[in-house]
Amino acid sequence: MVAFSYGLCFTLGFLYASAFVFPLTQVPWTHPGRLSRDLAQHFLSDTSVLSHSDTAYTVPIKFGAQELSVMLDTGSSDLWVLSTNCSSTDCLSLPKYSPSLSSSYVTLNEAFSLSYLLGSVTGSVGEDTLTLGPYQILQQAFALANATNGLGLASSGMSGILGLAFPLAASITSGQTVLQNIFSALPESNRFFAVKLSKHNAPQNASTSSFTIGSLDHDIANDTSQFHNIPVSRVGGDNYNYWKVPLNSVTVNSTSIPLPTSLVAGSETPLAVLDTGTTLILGPHSAVDAFWSSVGQLGKVVRKNNETGRWEVRCERAIQVSLTLGMESFPLDPAEVNWKPIDMDGSWCLGGIQANDEVESGDWLLGSTFLRVSVVFPHINHRPSLIYSNQNVYVLHYGANSTHEPHIGLLPMINATEALYQFRSLRANDNLPPTTDDLRASLSTPHHPPQPWIIYLLTSISSFFTGAALMTTFSMVNDMFIKRSRKRRRDRQ
Repeated sequence: MVAFSYGLCFTLGFLYASAFVFPLTQVPWTHPGRLSRDLAQHFLSDTSVLSHSDTAYTVPIKFGAQELSVMLDTGSSDLWVLSTNCSSTDCLSLPKYSPSLSSSYVTLNEAFSLSYLLGSVTGSVGEDTLTLGPYQILQQAFALANATNGLGLASSGMSGILGLAFPLAASITSGQTVLQNIFSALPESNRFFAVKLSKHNAPQNASTSSFTIGSLDHDIANDTSQFHNIPVSRVGGDNYNYWKVPLNSVTVNSTSIPLPTSLVAGSETPLAVLDTGTTLILGPHSAVDAFWSSVGQLGKVVRKNNETGRWEVRCERAIQVSLTLGMESFPLDPAEVNWKPIDMDGSWCLGGIQANDEVESGDWLLGSTFLRVSVVFPHINHRPSLIYSNQNVYVLHYGANSTHEPHIGLLPMINATEALYQFRSLRANDNLPPTTDDLRASLSTPHHPPQPWIIYLLTSISSFFTGAALMTTFSMVNDMFIKRSRKRRRDRQ
């Protein structure tokens, strides 16, 4: 057990935290995360979406002697839990924290208020002894939620949120964040955490999700040498606030889509925030519209729902997408881009990339469709059977120390060729005609054979230039021969 008091570390028992893996629990969650208000409202009112609810990833935390499950969220910085004073409909049936049952609880003179794009939480701030796995923090500041609105907690069973972003983004001003306190007690080389998220349709008893602090999940990697390190951007604030990195390009079937200029003041490239509290990949309307327009013919292959504003795609459409973060390109599983069926016959699916112009932390949010493992468990003979498992990336979040600034470490996990094969094996054949954009993209991909007319054109061009080169060479040789002959005649005279 490791204990902390406002960042002062003193050890109780053995320091085994560097090898501790927190197993994360998947819970159903119908809240759409950080979608825009209008789009999120449509998600909540659309029964076809709610019947295919996504999952949140929770970890148990003890407040004094009271254990509660909270969601892991790299897109916020505060720790808050429901209190017994919460009478909102959304929290009535959930476990709550009772200050009267904890002898170590201290009330602080601070109000708490936090608003999301959809939903909010209000309450007060207090302190208690917090235990997270092998870590124990004395007098950890956290918020007691006395009211919640529109967060969809009842569907998940979770009692709060543990934010893992930077202190600048925190609403609580008393004390340090949980991550600050834990990092302050670790050796500098161990001031990082890693998150591995499993697929939304994996059975709970087959979850492969995990959370580690100061160490790797050795089922994924044994060292950090293979990770691509990308500095975290501090542009847009006085200091670091979110785990955001430069997004230099988005490609669809090897064709880049135009990305608008970053709305974050001072940023030369669009910025993407890695956010476990968001389900989908969210980006600016102009870029997302261009993305889906390049996927296939509007109305036949893709469509934009006039009522919800969301993009939908034929479920059999295989889409190969790569994101370039920093200087490295990271492919996505097609099953995360062409996401979940939204109709009874499974012909149309929700796109895993949607539009949001209201993001303040960056230009793009990379949610769990980018961050998680893709596992498919179709039922064979009425029993779940693992078919394949692809993880887009394994993510390390490095805090600052005396030798480096905060940065992200990304380890690509997916075999893009295998993922494409598995997608096509599990979905119907895509017989829809390509658009001009699709044809141009396919011609730029090496493994697609060129069309006959292109072969003829290239052959003709090649023959023309070859012939021209031969004629030029012949002319030069002939001129040299004539000049030498004339010179010999003059010498004889």
